Amino acid sequence: MSGATGSAAPLWRAAFVRRLPREGKLSVSLETLEAGATSTTLLGNLLRDPSEEVSRTLARLGKTLAKHHRRKRPAPCCEVELHDSSKIDGGLTAQRALTDLGAAILVNGSERFPIRVHHPRVHEVNVRGFAIEGCPIAPWIQGDDLADATLHWTWAYADAESSTNDAANASDTSKSDDNKDPTPPAPPSVDNGIASASANVIARSRVYTPTKADRGRKLRVTCTADGDFPVPATCDIDGLVLESPPWDAMRDRVQAQPQGTVRVLSYNVLADTYSHTWDEMYPYCDPAHRDIRYRAPLLAREVGLCDPDVICMQEVDAKMVDFWSALLEPEFVCHYTPKDGSGMEGCFFAARKTRYRVAHFEAVSFRDLVKRRRDDALWLNHLLQSIESLEHSISRVTSIAQLAVLEPVSGTSVAKVREDVPLIVTNTHSFFHPGAGNIRCIQAKLLADLVQEKRRARGRKDAVIMCGDWNAQSYDLSLQFLLHGTIGADHPEWATSSIFQFESKANLARDVIFEDAGKDSQRYMDILSQTTGSGRARPISDLRKQVEAVDDGYSLVDKLNVVAELKNGLAWHEDAADRVAIGDMIAQMQSHLVASRTQLIAAQRARTEAHGDVASGQDHAVGCGARLSHSLNLFSAYGKPEFTNFVGNWQGDLDWILCSRELVAVAQTAPIPSKATLQVDTALPSRTFPSDHVSLCADLRVKGPGGQEAGQ
Repeated sequence: MSGATGSAAPLWRAAFVRRLPREGKLSVSLETLEAGATSTTLLGNLLRDPSEEVSRTLARLGKTLAKHHRRKRPAPCCEVELHDSSKIDGGLTAQRALTDLGAAILVNGSERFPIRVHHPRVHEVNVRGFAIEGCPIAPWIQGDDLADATLHWTWAYADAESSTNDAANASDTSKSDDNKDPTPPAPPSVDNGIASASANVIARSRVYTPTKADRGRKLRVTCTADGDFPVPATCDIDGLVLESPPWDAMRDRVQAQPQGTVRVLSYNVLADTYSHTWDEMYPYCDPAHRDIRYRAPLLAREVGLCDPDVICMQEVDAKMVDFWSALLEPEFVCHYTPKDGSGMEGCFFAARKTRYRVAHFEAVSFRDLVKRRRDDALWLNHLLQSIESLEHSISRVTSIAQLAVLEPVSGTSVAKVREDVPLIVTNTHSFFHPGAGNIRCIQAKLLADLVQEKRRARGRKDAVIMCGDWNAQSYDLSLQFLLHGTIGADHPEWATSSIFQFESKANLARDVIFEDAGKDSQRYMDILSQTTGSGRARPISDLRKQVEAVDDGYSLVDKLNVVAELKNGLAWHEDAADRVAIGDMIAQMQSHLVASRTQLIAAQRARTEAHGDVASGQDHAVGCGARLSHSLNLFSAYGKPEFTNFVGNWQGDLDWILCSRELVAVAQTAPIPSKATLQVDTALPSRTFPSDHVSLCADLRVKGPGGQEAGQ
């Protein structure tokens, strides 16, 4: 045949036309689906001005088709016409002729390409991660005009024709399977998501959770959009289906959700962006278990097991947003906010559609907020002026937050009781460095102020839930401020953090340094390097020598970090006698701290009296602070957990779900795994726990205006 498509008649020919408003163009592509192929052959593709005469569009299309012929074999120039029941006037505009008349393009008088305008098409199916027994797989797609399209999904074994499950053979089998049945699939019948028509087809749902029967098999997912010219897009999942790691410890954490409660999940999922540092940070964790392709399915299973109504995740990689959106968006409204700067990771917020409507969402850049607030916030202006390096340091910090106002959807148990009191939920990941407590407190204050302003603007006292990895323990400056509602200018951490400086380096792990004349910074860094480099607890003899070396020449910075080292030892030493000895050393250090704190507090109070609420000055021996307050009346849903971060050289309570006391009550929380459970694989992350943090999952009752709880 001398036509445009080859020596054998294709299964179908079609001309796909799309309006592209952003470019102001019409896209016209002529394609065929050949027998035995799983993707179309593109014969010609044009972007044309919609207002040009269609005769010019067709002439250009003819030249494009002729070029396609010459790549294949010598061929005459292609004649292209536009027909409905008869030839269409070439003087019409391309837009009218190609999009409004239901016509067809006729090539060389015989090959008919019916025109389809904005025909739904799936071009690509993607899956992130390995297939692991018990872990849901949620593919995402790329294509055209799919917003209202009906999609048909098929899960099958890609190695169905192979006599073994060998991974090397699976790849070749995939190719032969592609050619087995070129006929476009009819819309499948679905029975609870499981297909029974073929032994090779194992499911016809979008999300599939591999079972024990799938172990050692290679999975393939196929997606086809409804239409008269369907083309399936397929994706073979990396590797073979893996056996599930031990799951009892994770499963046992989750309890049935009490009626009338809102389940809130806060989880730092450990960004793969920082994996280049993990050989040093997590040397005990098998590299295979650090792989994001292994961790992502486990994270998905854990989130699904918790089955929350509100999700606040931190350290979500930008490359994983499609993964989480595909998993959650059918049931959740999702928002991702990358960190300032590179934007390689950020915070991910989601709210269940059947429970809440997102009435307002706001992405918060702390460094931008500092710029906007410094002139009208006296406390902030004074802090920036009193510490020479602070403004520069804040300008380099990329921390962000998310703020959402959630209004209950009518018809739910929450809406019936709390329709007049929505939730204000925040999600944040505070700056990480242990020496930058003042920056974390500034971030906490700015976020609390935003919540208070949102309450005032709405003219109502909404319940507040503030989630995140605050990178602060219960005794730290920022958590003391959030939990107590106020912090004094004489808090010692204002002083200890005033020596912090941030400098730009090529390596993110070296971005943060301490610069201070004399012994303070060197001793601090020595202690820090010993702590982070040990991997396990230091011997009791080393700790005792460190305590005995403390004298009047030690600054408060030194003393606080000796105590931190002792607490780290207390966490890791299991021997009862060792623990008693460390406890005695901590008590011994308290006497050293009392003298330093007394001097510091007296000096800070003197500065506060002289300068009002803000104590300014640059004397690093005294430091600078501000008296801050908020009116949110927050409490911790988990109380004071022993730890939420559990790695080989450190553990601490860094993650918090904070709630407004007068409007929220805790029904129950998922218990944090025991140390013994986590130490089965040394620490986190591990083959069972995919992050270095444990998730926090709380069932909360939102109270009515008179204090009545939901469901009463």
